Amino acid sequence: MTYGTAAQADVSITDVNLEGLGSTFVLRFNGGAKQAFKLRVPGMHNVLNATAAFAAARDMGVDQGMISTALEGFQSVERRFEVKSRDGVTVIDDYAHHPTEIRATLNAAKTGNFRRLFVIFQPHRYTRTMHLFDDFARAFNLADVVLMLDIYPAGENPIEGVTTQALIEKIKSFGHKNAMYAPNFEMIESYVISNAKEGDAVIVMGAGSVTKLSDILSERFSRTA
Repeated sequence: MTYGTAAQADVSITDVNLEGLGSTFVLRFNGGAKQAFKLRVPGMHNVLNATAAFAAARDMGVDQGMISTALEGFQSVERRFEVKSRDGVTVIDDYAHHPTEIRATLNAAKTGNFRRLFVIFQPHRYTRTMHLFDDFARAFNLADVVLMLDIYPAGENPIEGVTTQALIEKIKSFGHKNAMYAPNFEMIESYVISNAKEGDAVIVMGAGSVTKLSDILSERFSRTA
């Protein structure tokens, strides 16, 4: 079974509307019958994920109404575009630590019509950062502000020349106007609390300890709301 946006697919995705922190779309089956869906998670990648799940379950004989109800009630999983608070400033926690994931998350966030996107990122592993250096540098184009912590080693030894400071310089060389190195959580907390305003979103990204910042910032914004 095939699925996707191509009209020739067994399950073809049409009429996609990515708006707010959700989406609507229509599935057309074998060029014939159609069914509309509404998701509570954002981004085209989630439309594709939902379509794959629907196609697989339908192929196994699961009732279509049951599949639809399950998909439309799904609210994501921990650390996958997890909205931690919406107290004026929306705080989102996301596990993205690969350039492709980062781009998908930022594309999804753009459908939320936020005023600005603040991204807090902690690179994960020296080897990954080294091998995907330019890809990482290009992955943050949709972010208005990028704050980047030191690389989370995950048991690896440092590699000469592979640093957050070097990655920030590469990001700037590709044209980003507001990317900066952040040596610690305290600096990020101070900067974000002082600069993020109502209607902005703060996305905490990475596979390391950076996730703690989503709770710290959520609590701070809830106190000032």
